[in-house]
Amino acid sequence: MAESRVHELLSGLTVVLRSNGDARKTDKKRVDKRKLLKSRGPAPQVIIYTRHPDGDFGPTFISDNIISQLGYAPQELIENPSAWEAALHPDDKERVLSSRGELFGLGHLVQEYRLRHKNKEFRWIRDELNLVRDSSGKPSEILGSWIDITERRQVEQALRESEARYRSLVDRSPMGMISFDTNGEITEFNPAVLSILGASHLDIEDAMDLFSLLPLVEAGISEAIVHCLESGESGVGEFQYKAKSDRQVHTQVHVVPIRDGDNHISGAHGFLLDISDQKRAEELIIGSERLKVLGQISTGVGHTFSNLLQVVSGNVNMALTNLDLKDSEAVKGNLEQIMEGVRSATEAVRWMQQFARRKSDSSQKHEIFDLSEAVEEAVEMCKLWSKTLLDRRKIHIKHEVELAPGCHILGVQDQVAWVALNLLKNAVEAMPRGGTIRTKTYVKDRLAVLSVQDSGIGIPPENMKHITTAFWTSKEAHAGMGLPFSCGILRSHNGTMGVKRVRPRGSLFLIRFPYVNPLLKKTESRDPLNKGLRILFIDDDERIVRVFERGLRVLGHSLVPAYSGQQGLKLFAQTPIDAVVCDLAMSEISGWEVAKSVAKYCKENERQKPPFIMLTGWARQLDEDEVQMHPEVDRILQKPVKVPHLVEMVQEEIGRIQSQEDFSGRIGGIDILEYMQLLLLNGREMLVSIQSREGEKGLIFVHKGEIVHAVTGAMEGEEALYHCLLFKGGSFSSLPWRDPDHKSITKPGVFLLIEAARKRDERKDSLSQDIPLLQSE
Repeated sequence: MAESRVHELLSGLTVVLRSNGDARKTDKKRVDKRKLLKSRGPAPQVIIYTRHPDGDFGPTFISDNIISQLGYAPQELIENPSAWEAALHPDDKERVLSSRGELFGLGHLVQEYRLRHKNKEFRWIRDELNLVRDSSGKPSEILGSWIDITERRQVEQALRESEARYRSLVDRSPMGMISFDTNGEITEFNPAVLSILGASHLDIEDAMDLFSLLPLVEAGISEAIVHCLESGESGVGEFQYKAKSDRQVHTQVHVVPIRDGDNHISGAHGFLLDISDQKRAEELIIGSERLKVLGQISTGVGHTFSNLLQVVSGNVNMALTNLDLKDSEAVKGNLEQIMEGVRSATEAVRWMQQFARRKSDSSQKHEIFDLSEAVEEAVEMCKLWSKTLLDRRKIHIKHEVELAPGCHILGVQDQVAWVALNLLKNAVEAMPRGGTIRTKTYVKDRLAVLSVQDSGIGIPPENMKHITTAFWTSKEAHAGMGLPFSCGILRSHNGTMGVKRVRPRGSLFLIRFPYVNPLLKKTESRDPLNKGLRILFIDDDERIVRVFERGLRVLGHSLVPAYSGQQGLKLFAQTPIDAVVCDLAMSEISGWEVAKSVAKYCKENERQKPPFIMLTGWARQLDEDEVQMHPEVDRILQKPVKVPHLVEMVQEEIGRIQSQEDFSGRIGGIDILEYMQLLLLNGREMLVSIQSREGEKGLIFVHKGEIVHAVTGAMEGEEALYHCLLFKGGSFSSLPWRDPDHKSITKPGVFLLIEAARKRDERKDSLSQDIPLLQSE
C-alpha cells in the first residue's frame, strides 16, 4: 500500500484514547506515518490496523506496538490472514464474525472479545472498526484499533461478583433494609422489609409507598423517618402496630441519614428488626414472675381474711351477748369493729385485683397520670406481698412514704406501678434483717422523679454492671428479668434509671420521667388532634401542592388539592375538611379574598369556620393595617414551611377552637398589663397591636407565653415595650401570629410586666393623676 494512501486512511481514523470506551476523532490532516506513530499517535496500548473490506478480510497494516501488547509481529498476521480468526476465543468467534454485516450497514462497529496472546493466554480486546468508502460509495478499506481491556474486564467482573454477594447477603438478611430519598419516598428495600411489616402481599409499586400506610403512620415509624430527614439525627426506637394478618408486630427501627460530598442530607437508610418473639418471651417470663408475686400477695390476703373472720366471729358473738344484755352502745362498738375489718379486707382485695388486671399491650394507651398515684398503688401492693414473708421471718420493715401530688407524666399507669413495685420488692429482699424503705416522688428540672432508698446490704460493686442484664440474678429462684423489663418500660416512657450505693449501707434507685402539663389532658382526647387531618391546600403552583401532599401523606394526613382560589372555594363547599391552608399571592383571587369568602360561607350556612392558615413568602412585609382588616385569617406563616411544623400549627388552631368559644367585640376599661399577663399565663402565641389616643402605634410579639419582640416608631425591644404599655389610653387588638424579623427581648415576661407596672406607678406619682386605661377591640 502506498505511503500517501496510509496517510489518508490514518487521517480519518477514530482512535480510542481511554479504556473506558470514550471515542474521539483525530484531526483530519495529512501527516507522515512514522511521525504519527512516534510523536502524535495513540497511546502505546492502542494498536492501529487496516483490513480488506471483502474476501478474507485480511489485515493490510498493523502498528508495531502489537508486539508489546499481544506478542505478535505485524507481518505474522498480515501474511497469514486466518491467524487473527484462529486466535479468537471459541466462545466469542461466532458472535464476532456474524456482526460484520452491521459494519457495512452502519459504517461503524465496536466489539469486545477475547483474543489469544502469543503466550497462549487470552486477553480481552476492545475492537473499534470504521468503514471507508471511495468516491463512488464502494467500501475501500476498514480502519480499526485494538485496545487491551483485560484489567478493566477483571475489575468489572470482580465488581459484579461483589455486588452479587452483597445483594445475596441483603436479600437473605433477616433484618429489613430500606432507603429513602429526601422526600421520604422509598428508593430501595429488601424482601425482609415486607415480611417484617406484614406486607408480603404487596407488589413492588405498592410497596414503594409502604410507609404511608396508616398502621405504620400510627405506630410512629413514618414520623421517625421524617425527623431523621429533617434534622439529620440518627435514631433508634421500638414500635408496635397491627399487620394485615391482625398480628401484633413489635419492631426495632434504626434510622440513619445519608449525606453527600457537601455533607448535605441526600436521603436516609432504615434498618428494621422484628423483635416480636423476643417481646413475647419477655412477657411470658414477666407473666410468670407476676403470677408468682400474685401468689405471694394472695397468701398475705388470705392471712388478712383469716384475721378478719376471727374479728367478725368474735364481735358477732359479743354483739349477740350484748343484745341479750340490751347494751346498745356495746353492740354498736362490735359492729364498728366488724365494719373496720371489712374495709381493711376490701382494700386488700381491691389492690390484688388491680395488680392482677392484665391488658394487652395494644389496649394500653399512653395517658397523662400522676406518678405519685402509681407509686402509692405499688407501696400498698408491696406491703401485701411482703406481709407473710416478714411475719414468717419475724422481721419488721418500715415504709417512709413522701409522695408529692402533681407529678404528672405520660404513659401507662399499670406499667409504671409495676416498675415501682419491682424496686420496692428488691428493697425488701435486700433487707433480710429488716430496715427502712424511703419512697419519695417530686418534680425537679421538668422531670418527675421517683426515689426508692433502702437500708439493706447494698449492691456489691462487681455486681453493679450486671443488674440490668437479662436472666442475671444473685438471688435464688429468680428469673433475673425484673430490672431488665423495668428498663424496657422506662425506654417506652422516655424515662431513665440511676442507682448508687448509700453509706453506710443500702442502695438508692432514682427513676426520672419527663414532666407533662396536666392541662394537655383536655386536648389529648379530642379526635381531630389524634386522627389524620383533612386539609384543603390552595396554591396555584402545582409543585408546591404536590410536595405538601407527599409530606402530609407520610405523616398520616390527607390533602385536598386546589390550584386556584375559585377551585378551593368550590371544594370547601363540597368537602368536609379540618383546616384550610392557602397561599396569599395567586393570579385569580388573593388569599385574603379566599379567607373572607370562607368566613362568609360558614356564617351563611351556620357552619363552624375551620382554622384558616395563610402562607406567604413575604409575611414580614405585610402592612399591619391590611392584616388587621382580615380577622378571618387565624395564622400567617412565612415560607418555606416544613410539613411537620404546618401540621403542628393546624393542630394548635384546632385545639384553640375546641378549648374555647371565641368572642369578638369592644370592651372598655381593660388594663393592658392585665391583658398581657393573661396571654403569658395561657401560653398564647399572638401579635398584639396597640394604638394610643394620640395615634401612636406599636406591636408586641407574644410567643408561647413569652414576650420576644416589640416595636413602635423607631424604637424596638424593651424600650418599645414599655413605651407601648404606658400609652395614656387608647385601644389594642389581637392579630394573627407571624414571626418577627428578629427577637429583641430575652428577659422573662413576668419580669417585664412587673417593671412596666413599676414605671407606671412612678409616672402616676410624678403626675399625681391616674393614667386612663386602654380599650380592647
